[in-house]
Parts: sequence; C-alpha cells; structure tokens
Amino acid sequence: RGWYWFSWTSFLRYSWGSMMLNQFAGEENGMLPIFYGDDGQAQNILEFYGMEGAIMNSIGACLGLLSGLIIAFSLVGVLGLKFIRHDKR
Repeated sequence: RGWYWFSWTSFLRYSWGSMMLNQFAGEENGMLPIFYGDDGQAQNILEFYGMEGAIMNSIGACLGLLSGLIIAFSLVGVLGLKFIRHDKR
C-alpha cells in the first residue's frame, strides 16, 4: 500500500470525480447496471469507478478539495521560489 496516499493528492481525481457525479448521479443512465464486479454482482457506473464514501460521493467535497490542493501547491511553489537560492549553483 506504499503509494496509495499519493492518489489523494491528484488534481485529476477530484475534477474527474465531480464530473462523473455531475453526469451520472441521480440520472437514469447512471443507475443502469452495466458493469460486473469481481464477485459477479451487477454495478452501475458510479459503483464501478468507486464514487462512494463521504468525499467521492459529493460534488462539493471534490471541488473543495480541488481548491485546497490548488492553494496548497501554489503556496509551496511561491515559497520555493522565494526561499530557494538558485544562483548559488
């Protein structure tokens, strides 16, 4: 499970998740059982792609975390530009 945490820092995870929820949550085409899990049970598209839980089942949470990641990575970039002396190399 070494790098499992890394997927939670991905911009694509939350932008893709919010688009999937916007397109398929509560819609007739999103509830069709078109996939099958490892146990042979029919799954809809949101279940198949793991859009479950408190975070990935909420557009607001996905967009909030996406905004937080943008702010955090921007802050790290600005601090790196300010405090890392590149002229000493």
